[in-house]
Amino acid sequence: MFGPKTHKKTYVHALLKKKILLYAHLRTIISSSSTYPRGEAKKPNRSSQEPATSLPLLSPLTNNSSQRGSRKLPVLLLPAMSGSGGNTRKKTCCGSCCTLLISLGFVVLIYWAIFQPHQIRATVEYAELSNLAVSNASSPAAVITYHVAVNLSLYNPSKRVNIYYDAIGAELLYRGAVLGPAAAAASPAEFYQRRRTAQPVRLEFDGKGVAVPEGVSAELEGEVKAAASLGLELSVGVRVRYVFGSFKIRQKPRVWCAVSIPVPRAPGGLGVLGSGDRCWVKY
Repeated sequence: MFGPKTHKKTYVHALLKKKILLYAHLRTIISSSSTYPRGEAKKPNRSSQEPATSLPLLSPLTNNSSQRGSRKLPVLLLPAMSGSGGNTRKKTCCGSCCTLLISLGFVVLIYWAIFQPHQIRATVEYAELSNLAVSNASSPAAVITYHVAVNLSLYNPSKRVNIYYDAIGAELLYRGAVLGPAAAAASPAEFYQRRRTAQPVRLEFDGKGVAVPEGVSAELEGEVKAAASLGLELSVGVRVRYVFGSFKIRQKPRVWCAVSIPVPRAPGGLGVLGSGDRCWVKY
């Protein structure tokens, strides 16, 4: 049925088909091994079952990775690299701040050890009481009148440290009840004290018609009638600055003194305390 020409045509068609398939196969192999131009996106392989996120994780560790994977690697790792750099800078800044604070504290400690500042000492050198009177002692509306003046001596025992006194405030108390603050500012109110020196400070309290609790006024009237010593409490607040060369440290010590002044025997008299005990100083 078929002649020689027909067999020859069939053979030629089969040969051409094989050549075309071989050429296509070779072209596929060459295109897979060739590199893509810079900036050309790589088409994903849908037949691969490996997840897309495995490429940037495995490509730095695999020596047989293609150039296409290596070209995409810097782009994928840029966010992680920038984040780690930011964390490193933050840690460096925190470490520098901590080092600076520790260094400053160490310097202050060395200064403190070298200069060895001591707490100030306070003593009542002189005190006087006058014009003491109690009215309506047995009623809730009890009032008292008095005048108290105190000379307080402040001593700086430090060998190398000078002190600035910025402010001095005082209150007078009796049995825990406040009779009143100082009538005027301390004299002197501000001063500079050198090492191992004493500075007298005068405090005056002028109470006129000061209301006190009923129990306190009754005890005060009893002491006045007995002409005994009147036990008063002096509370002094001080703001100071310790000077260590170019450094200054601020402190707010509190001075508490127990003062026992003789009650004047005659109305309008004067009760005098020649010397008092040493006061307590708390920082």
